[in-house]
Amino acid sequence: MTTISKEEENNVRLYLLLSRISPRAVRAVFDREFNPACLNVSIHKSRIKLEQLRQKSIINQSQWNLLFPSNGRSDSQTFDITLMITLLTNLTQLSLCNIAPLETDKSQSDDLARIRNYRNHISHVTLNGNGKIESAYFTEAWNDISGAIGRLGGQDMFTECTELKTKCLDTSTVPWNIRVQIMQILEDWQLNDANFVETRAAKRVLECVKKTAVLLLLPARVLGKQ
Repeated sequence: MTTISKEEENNVRLYLLLSRISPRAVRAVFDREFNPACLNVSIHKSRIKLEQLRQKSIINQSQWNLLFPSNGRSDSQTFDITLMITLLTNLTQLSLCNIAPLETDKSQSDDLARIRNYRNHISHVTLNGNGKIESAYFTEAWNDISGAIGRLGGQDMFTECTELKTKCLDTSTVPWNIRVQIMQILEDWQLNDANFVETRAAKRVLECVKKTAVLLLLPARVLGKQ
């Protein structure tokens, strides 16, 4: 068992929100724009444009392999947030602003930008220099991200967000194969962005999952009552 502070727990919860729920919300939009039954055709029709994006290093080789897999059948279930947003902004009429949307901006494009910006912020910045997220920021970020997820993915996904916010981070939330999941996600994030910086909380999670198959995260306030 490993224990982390409330502020580090906030970081882990946001990490889980951005890595487990928000990709499905973005995929809901993606699949509406690119019908899964016709995805292969759409991608091959856009090959010239995609080649240009690869030459500009906007699409990397790993992502290219997902677009044009050896079996000849691409699947949006294998696409991460970065790749889906890249395709949406370059192959559809959707346009995302590079600055953070205002709280009142709640269009589909604004919500996609909102998720992208928070994902980048959480994964790139070591908050307060030690991987901790203060509760005030956590609450603001959670409400912003979960609101976007609900608008993009529907009420069921929003309900998942609400449950994850307070749910005990035991094996029902962090499954037995979390080692594989977290390692793969962090590897993908690093691969898709050379400026990735691990937060202290992420490092502590990784250190734990490298040593054990089961991870139990308990906030310091709970331990104080034992």
